[in-house]
Amino acid sequence: MKKTLLIAMAVFTVVAFTACKKEGVYKPGNKITKIYRSSHSEYSYYSEYSNGWTTTTSETPKYLREKWKWDGKLLKSIERYDSDGKFRYSIDIKYDGKRIEKIERSDEDNYIEYSYDGRKLEKIEYYYEGMLYTEVEVEHDGNKITELKYTYYDNKKSSSHFDDMMEISMRMFMPNEEAARHVADVVKKASKGGTEVWTVSIDWDGKNISEVVSNESGSSHKHTCKYEYDDNKNPYKGFVLELGEEGEELCLYGSKNNVTKETSTCSESDDGPEVTTYSYDYDGKWPTKQTCTNSYSGENSRSTYTYITYFEYDD
Repeated sequence: MKKTLLIAMAVFTVVAFTACKKEGVYKPGNKITKIYRSSHSEYSYYSEYSNGWTTTTSETPKYLREKWKWDGKLLKSIERYDSDGKFRYSIDIKYDGKRIEKIERSDEDNYIEYSYDGRKLEKIEYYYEGMLYTEVEVEHDGNKITELKYTYYDNKKSSSHFDDMMEISMRMFMPNEEAARHVADVVKKASKGGTEVWTVSIDWDGKNISEVVSNESGSSHKHTCKYEYDDNKNPYKGFVLELGEEGEELCLYGSKNNVTKETSTCSESDDGPEVTTYSYDYDGKWPTKQTCTNSYSGENSRSTYTYITYFEYDD
């Protein structure tokens, strides 16, 4: 699960940058101040013992999930809370002028760094516990990001490229280059070798992402997500989120409008597609409530998860 979250974060945060003429700048038309969340889940499984279906349900009442802190037009931090009201951590955003260059969590040594070539995003590096975990190379077609090549490094593995990147990453924490190289050598000796490389292609319909296809290098594994939209404004347009949780689709943050349907298929699964639908309440063009319903049906199990997100904006 950790690996999946890290890869998803490294891949899909990059898509958000395509929403701005100068990539890496988040300029919302309406500034979010608070986000609330509630949820309902229903899971059913077939039991051969009872020769029938058993269903369980769970509920999470509405709670304050995030507080967004602004400095003028710049989003500076997001505070996150548990469903019981306890503070979890904050996401802090660092800028070079108006362009995002680093996002980090307050409770862990986890952060993302962004580098640019002129007005375009060129590379993303994600660090976990101070070590480079994922490196993303970004390809463009005109002003749109159309392909990502990212390498996932397990910090129990090593390669010559990983050794170099490990040394560079350690320079951020060590007193000099020699000390950084020593740390990289220690990691290399303790590792088993190997990396994973994925390629992600992104198709657009106007200013919205219509399809995202990911392929693992050297494997037949292929995962496809297709999207449909309404005509209203997406408050996350151009936003970069630190990591994804259930009910959130990071790749949608690069789109102009609000998604209404996602259809996800996997080449290595015999089950039907996984479908997520979205509906909204609006104040003008801006959503004040989003209802996200995810449905899955397999041979011996089926589930439905509903997440309701409530938005408050700066007056």
